[in-house]
Amino acid sequence: MGHDQRQSARDSESLTPADLMALQEACEGLISDLREVADDATARVNLAVAKAEIVLEKLAQTVPVDAVLARAEVGHPAIDAPEEELSQPAPAEVDLAGIQDPVERVYRLADLGHSCEEIARMENRSPGEVRLILDLRNLQMESQAA
Repeated sequence: MGHDQRQSARDSESLTPADLMALQEACEGLISDLREVADDATARVNLAVAKAEIVLEKLAQTVPVDAVLARAEVGHPAIDAPEEELSQPAPAEVDLAGIQDPVERVYRLADLGHSCEEIARMENRSPGEVRLILDLRNLQMESQAA
């Protein structure tokens, strides 16, 4: 292929100004969509953090949070024992309509034998948050017993 033929082929593959404009508009639309998704994700994270802070503040009034967080490390039997939870009998059903306090709802479900994962799913919380609430209660009960 000669120089003139290559130049002619390259010219026919070039983008027209209209193609470039359409490409720019498509890219701007994608960037706008990404910004919206990022804003939504940020709002969800901020809401989850705010809820966690409220729970921690309420629980910290009765139990030192640092002690619970130290117990919540990986390797702690309460966290790494899903086999035990699976072998337990099915928990009883309960009507939680009369219990308004979200922490009390978690306590009640745990007392009825529900696993942290089940409680998290039922109460729209993370399993880690449920574990923290229950660990704080256990620590509080231990400190009262001493």
